[in-house]
Amino acid sequence: MLTAPELVGRAVRAGLVTADDVLSGAVTVVDESRSNTVARLDVAGRPAAYVKQRGVAAQMDGTDPVGDERRALLALRGLTGSAGRPLVPALVASLALDVDSLWVQAVDGAVLTGHRGAVPDLARLCRAWGSATAALHRWPAPTAGEHPGPTLRAPLPWALDPDAIPPSMSGSEGTPFAAVLDTFLGDPALRRAAAEARRLWTAGAWVHGDLTASNVLVARSSPDPHVVLLDLEAAGLGDPGWDVATAIDSIGWLAPSWSAPPEPLVEHFLDGYRDGDGPGRAHAALQAVRAVMTAWQVAGQVHRERGGARGTVGAPDPRITRLLDAAQRYAAELDREAVPA
Repeated sequence: MLTAPELVGRAVRAGLVTADDVLSGAVTVVDESRSNTVARLDVAGRPAAYVKQRGVAAQMDGTDPVGDERRALLALRGLTGSAGRPLVPALVASLALDVDSLWVQAVDGAVLTGHRGAVPDLARLCRAWGSATAALHRWPAPTAGEHPGPTLRAPLPWALDPDAIPPSMSGSEGTPFAAVLDTFLGDPALRRAAAEARRLWTAGAWVHGDLTASNVLVARSSPDPHVVLLDLEAAGLGDPGWDVATAIDSIGWLAPSWSAPPEPLVEHFLDGYRDGDGPGRAHAALQAVRAVMTAWQVAGQVHRERGGARGTVGAPDPRITRLLDAAQRYAAELDREAVPA
């Protein structure tokens, strides 16, 4: 794992910052880690680049998010929105082949979770999000031999295979994660929903793989906001309906913080997506599985809020409960559809 001084040293050699910047104290390294180790390199208070390294979970599971995201960004070079602006970050060219870290150029804007405004403004943001998602899904799939080496197929979401939970998710007893796994693995309807989602899974379109609002950066511009899709370590060829389900789910839990009803915002996302000829459709099985995975992500947030301590958890956090209830409602809807009239 590269330390902050080592990251700064590489940035100097790559020409991202100067030695004078470092000596004057203008360069700072800000930790923005989530599931993987992420650092933001600032110069005079402005972001210059982001650096990703493998986190503990990736090391336990034997995955390579750094290499996976690099391959996706290289394959998606040239992906632009309707105004011709890039929809994914650019690699720092002089560090593009760095084997142990991923360097991308900073992009102006703010993550969607941090945006506030009147409902019409939020509607435009969601519509731009839908349009950008459609453009990604319509990006041409690589032809045979175009990208030699590791496959560009997106990884299956872990919840599509309840019998093969990743090693990093084991040992959840005494943490908020336990309620999620106990509900998911112990509910036959949810397991049927996971099996149905996997049966219907396709892998013919480019997908983001984790299209939550926290992975969507928006720059307000005229006439329309500009969207950049972040954190593409799970991107590749997959089921576009998964991204649509993720966005719908994300708007649902984000809307209360916006003091806005989710349904109109979801419709604006879908309008932007349909206008861009997006091919994905979110069915009940995908929505059930997505809600479970969001509950797991929220459990991680709750665990951090509680200081990462293990012990008697008590009643699940209401945020987790709401998501698990939503997953069970989607699963019940699927079961009703399966009952002959």
